[in-house]
Amino acid sequence: MPRLKAVCRNLYWSAFVAVYCLIVQAPAWAQQAAQAKEESRGAGPWVLPYALVILCIGLGMMVLCRTSRRSDRARPQQYEALKTKD
Repeated sequence: MPRLKAVCRNLYWSAFVAVYCLIVQAPAWAQQAAQAKEESRGAGPWVLPYALVILCIGLGMMVLCRTSRRSDRARPQQYEALKTKD
């Protein structure tokens, strides 16, 4: 279980760093894109939707793999109490 926590923590911080880098680099990329707009129309239109899908899948996996922060853990049911009633 500690290994799963470590993996999830690493995924969380990796996604955080990736999003931060995308936010920081966006103005520079926009400026470069404006300059290169007249030059060619290669693979530009489909890159952003694919990046958004990959980002959403990654964030969804982070939410699903997140550990519980409950202060009281769930306890297993006491089956002996049920057996004595019968």
